Amino acid sequence: MSISETHSDAARQNGHAGHGPISEAGKQRSAQNARKHDFFTNIAVLPDEDREDFIALLADFSGEHQPTTPTERRCIHEMADAEFRLRRIRLYIAQAQCKQVDMNNLSHTPMADAFQKLAESGPTLPLCLRYEKHFQRQFESALKMLFTLRKNAPKPQAAPKPETKSKEVADIALRLRVLERMILDPSFDEEPQPEIDEDFDLQNEPTSGL
Repeated sequence: MSISETHSDAARQNGHAGHGPISEAGKQRSAQNARKHDFFTNIAVLPDEDREDFIALLADFSGEHQPTTPTERRCIHEMADAEFRLRRIRLYIAQAQCKQVDMNNLSHTPMADAFQKLAESGPTLPLCLRYEKHFQRQFESALKMLFTLRKNAPKPQAAPKPETKSKEVADIALRLRVLERMILDPSFDEEPQPEIDEDFDLQNEPTSGL
């Protein structure tokens, strides 16, 4: 199994383990979210394809990854687009292989013989395989971009803690303690003085002689 297929399988397994919509009602709501954001307007659905299949696929990816920004929604759209086209090209390969089966001369391994004939008959199979790899890379690139966006998203800043005591309140409390000592303690002038704001002026305050 190639790395691309491994990543694709891992993405599908994560989708089953995710918290996306499970009930039919939930899937319908997710599909309506896709409609609301015009997710599916740029997808080319062929006449023999069901547009609702793409909407359901988009709803599954949206429910798994819960995009919250326009850029994240674009990544989800790219993933759904790639997966939808990947399924289409794989269907084409199967149909082309079936057309190579010789119904008038069936062997014990008709499908293997048909695949060999398809590989030898022209560029159809190599072209399909090239497109298959292209859509796998498109899916993985969009998924990687989505993870990168979320990894580099700015973290919400914590609200600053309110100051329990401002400098002005501390200065007022210090002045009150100094005045209290000046009034009640006669030996205040002989003791070391606490440091107070240089702008603090005691000249207009009451003295111990009052």
